Amino acid sequence: MVRRSAEASTLFVLVTLIASCRPGTAQALSPQAPSPAPSTGAPVSSSPGGQAITALNAARLVRIASLDLPASFVNTVTFSPDGRSLVTGDRYGEVLVWERGTWSRRPYQMPLTTRQAADSARVPFYGVLALSPDGRTVVTGGGPEGEVGVRDWEGRARFTLSYGVPIFATAISPDGRFLAVGGMRGNIVVHDLATGQRVADLRCDREYVSVLVFSPDGNTLVAGYERPGNLMKAWSTTTWQEAFTFNQMTERIDYHDAVFTPDGRQLVIGRIPADIEFVDMGTKQVVRRLRGHTRAPYQLALSPDGSLLASAADDGTVRLWDARSGNAVRVIDTGDHELYSVAFSPDGTLLAFSVSGEGVQVWAVAR
Repeated sequence: MVRRSAEASTLFVLVTLIASCRPGTAQALSPQAPSPAPSTGAPVSSSPGGQAITALNAARLVRIASLDLPASFVNTVTFSPDGRSLVTGDRYGEVLVWERGTWSRRPYQMPLTTRQAADSARVPFYGVLALSPDGRTVVTGGGPEGEVGVRDWEGRARFTLSYGVPIFATAISPDGRFLAVGGMRGNIVVHDLATGQRVADLRCDREYVSVLVFSPDGNTLVAGYERPGNLMKAWSTTTWQEAFTFNQMTERIDYHDAVFTPDGRQLVIGRIPADIEFVDMGTKQVVRRLRGHTRAPYQLALSPDGSLLASAADDGTVRLWDARSGNAVRVIDTGDHELYSVAFSPDGTLLAFSVSGEGVQVWAVAR
């Protein structure tokens, strides 16, 4: 249901004042300044001459920044569409915006819960932070009641909705029109992102929706269900009718993430136990498996041109794969840490990923 935005806006002001006092640093911090609204122009580069990360230069990746958040559980990292900001969200609801280059930060949302409360409510690692394609709308969520807040870039509330139970997945359509929300229940609710009006309630005889992803053309919404057995179901976004279903394994598995290749022809799935699978969307068959992680990959990211796949995993590594050949071209080992999220910058020159108990690392190709 849609709730009054005035109360949420007032809460945000209080939250920002409180959150600005919380500890946490980044390398080369500078005095805080408001972040500009995302532009609609071409993505910026990290620095003059910054190189896009490729299979040929991945061996030259070096860490350029460490965003220190030792008490956090960062489960989402994403760049604004113009590439000027990195946005991080954690399991407890805190959202921070980091200015690219200086890596100074501004609080966007204060934690919604504590670690003890999250553990008691069995709030999982799944991230529920999303940015609209133009970067002007931010969707956050969390908590045992599945509260979802929709705000503009400056933090002004647009609307709030409640899913009713913990949320495991959110997705925004490529045209920025639809917001899909799923979680512990089997149904997926779809809202108009501009008005907050519910446009669809997609129901299934399965539950535990852990993956939601729109196809690049926006015509299909794919959902991953985990109980009582794994299943992928696709819905038409024009009729909101079921389009097709498939599952690539007979035994029950946990879906962690899924991303479409830029042409929409394949869906890349990260799952338990530890494989990454490419599914042909025409035949619904697995056409490639990437093996190398010793424990489950939590999140996947494709480089802007689709040539590289990054996977952040429970085994403490980020692996970069040549998306065409399937060969691993770089392994970044952080030691005995879980890695929950990973993202490329829009210009492809930066790779960011979260490290359990530490914060976020940002990497770039050495000159």
